[in-house]
Amino acid sequence: HVDGHLPDLIYTRDFNQYSTTHIRTLLGLGTGDGERVLRWIVFRRLCPITDLVGAEFWRMFWECFHCHLHLWRGGIRHCDISASNLMYDKINSRGILNDFNLAQLRDHPSLNETEWAGTMPFMALDLLEEPAWNGKVRREYRHDAESFAWVLLWICCTYRDGTELST
Repeated sequence: HVDGHLPDLIYTRDFNQYSTTHIRTLLGLGTGDGERVLRWIVFRRLCPITDLVGAEFWRMFWECFHCHLHLWRGGIRHCDISASNLMYDKINSRGILNDFNLAQLRDHPSLNETEWAGTMPFMALDLLEEPAWNGKVRREYRHDAESFAWVLLWICCTYRDGTELST
């Protein structure tokens, strides 16, 4: 159900000499609480779903939605549904769920289940309220599903025939 609906990786390279741990050590600041590494990731070119209209838009949108559902059931939480993360592949004519920078694994012990993340205009309302900011809201499937609804509303209000409306 997700085959063909995720970006195709072409190339990746880590630059460990630019890791936060390496930079902190060079500056004499200690190692800190975590490490980030500069990573180049090259994928095959994708197109924004906002370029599409009519039945083709709906098909790609639902393919992204179903891909997300199957990933969630498999323990992968995307956590950043936004208009720019719903793409399509012109070559294979498939909806592609893109950008897993904020993704979480359901059973990964190092992740906080109440941590919020995402693109604010498309985040579920529950995640924008004070209890969520204080770590008292557990991320659930409905939060990402609500993000799909906000994305759809935003696209319907800001695009006509695959072209962004001027403001």
